[in-house]
Amino acid sequence: MKFDYILVGGGLAGSILAETFLRKGKKVCLIQDDSMSHCSYISAGLFNPIVFKRMTLSWMAEEGISAMLEFFRICEASSKIGFVRNLDCYKLLTEEEALVWQKKSKNELESFVDPDHVAAAERLMFLKGRLGKINRGGVVDVVGFLRLVKEKLKKQGGWKEERFDFDKIEISENGIRYKEVSAKQIIFCEGYLVGENPYFSHCGWKPVKGEMILVDCPELRMDFLLFKDFFILPQQNAAHHFLVGATYHWDALNEELTKEGRDFLVQKFSSLVPYPFEVIRQIAGVRPATIDRRPVIGLHPKHKCLGVFNGFGTKTLLLAPYFAEQLYQHLENNMELAAAVKVSRFSKTL
Repeated sequence: MKFDYILVGGGLAGSILAETFLRKGKKVCLIQDDSMSHCSYISAGLFNPIVFKRMTLSWMAEEGISAMLEFFRICEASSKIGFVRNLDCYKLLTEEEALVWQKKSKNELESFVDPDHVAAAERLMFLKGRLGKINRGGVVDVVGFLRLVKEKLKKQGGWKEERFDFDKIEISENGIRYKEVSAKQIIFCEGYLVGENPYFSHCGWKPVKGEMILVDCPELRMDFLLFKDFFILPQQNAAHHFLVGATYHWDALNEELTKEGRDFLVQKFSSLVPYPFEVIRQIAGVRPATIDRRPVIGLHPKHKCLGVFNGFGTKTLLLAPYFAEQLYQHLENNMELAAAVKVSRFSKTL
């Protein structure tokens, strides 16, 4: 079977890239092993343009959010399914942070936050401090989107559920062959497992494990997304259920649940919310991040039929739609990729 592109990895980055190629009329074969990484399937689906720790704008936020909203607008129009959830988003601020927030809202954060903040108790009486509103943050139904892309590819004969075998790659002057499938190029989007990829293991990967808990808190009446040094996300189809996250760990990179992660999140939630609650689910995943916190995109320095689209960390929603278009233009029209994301920045380690 002949395709334009083979993609390895059907998580969020791979699915966004597949959808981008499909819109351009390209024939895509996506290979996904559901028994491997589950990070995208348990994603909270948050997108947020602000780096709260430094109260600065996230890298590529303006371009990223514009591209992301347009990307999902097209998805929604063609599928008649809503993916972007309209939800007010607030940052709980200390008095000191509130002063910084107000100052920065008049310059670099102007189009992303409201300059005026309100007493947190006006929205939830037990909250202390101020609430700053984020105008261009929100939530996406990631699982719904993944299902949409999977169904599209299945209908076109372009979905394969199997573990990828690197020994089956055949490289030639005309492109690449994998088992019975041939294509111009193969693009690896396998999440944190790219660290085991023999062609791109050199690319400065620094994955990070994260855990979240789903709690049932019947007395909590909160209809907005709240950020502090963690987040509380009300669930759309389950009254008084809230997703609480997330932890960050750079060792023990697996998807096993830990007591430490659970206890940490329980403590965070209970320190803020004075009502009784029950943990009804705990989830864990490993985010595919890099040492310089920038994605890795483009072709292998020696094998031009092999490419990578990976390393977005927690910013996949914010960045992947924009860079999927950039990669398409690079592959089809020789457009230069941004230096910050090029594979070549790690090529000296080959």
